Amino acid sequence: MENKKTRKILVIEDSQTDLFLLQKHLSKMGFDVLLANNAQEGIYSAINERPDIILLDVMLPDIDGFEVCDKLKSNSKTSEIPVIFISSNDQACNKATGINAGAVDYITKPFDPSELKARIESVLRTIVLEEKILLLANTDELTGLNNRRRFFDILGREMLSARMNGKSMYMMMLDIDHFKNINDTYGHLTGDIILRQL
Repeated sequence: MENKKTRKILVIEDSQTDLFLLQKHLSKMGFDVLLANNAQEGIYSAINERPDIILLDVMLPDIDGFEVCDKLKSNSKTSEIPVIFISSNDQACNKATGINAGAVDYITKPFDPSELKARIESVLRTIVLEEKILLLANTDELTGLNNRRRFFDILGREMLSARMNGKSMYMMMLDIDHFKNINDTYGHLTGDIILRQL
């Protein structure tokens, strides 16, 4: 699958052999690979590195993968990151538990590299579509700039940040005088060009 940017995949896995194999296959597929060999390290990495996808083992030494997934899904910084469980436990009840915990898929070990790639690419297709939808929802069609909805999202965040940090915030508003005259005299296409240039 063609990606415009290199995607990051975080692997949370306690088996050094599986970590090595996953890193090898994922790197060969063109992904940036982040590795964590326990739950705490994985959660920390997910929060700070913001990977595109997390591959998560069910059996971990400190916290099991289902609890890790629950922690990731309850944190606003990581809740939207797709999780794919990867485990040697292929029981249907474990797969159901993983999906119910918020994972998008469940792969059993030993994994086949071509299946792994196909499942990751399936998740990436969804990510790309979501990114396009979000861009369309937040972008003005004419100018390509952030729209009113996105403006108020950013404004709210900046006001909160300024208040929390005890800082001032400034905003500038521009108006084009007599712009209706430009549209009436030269037409809306010319008016659109002027708006985009401005």
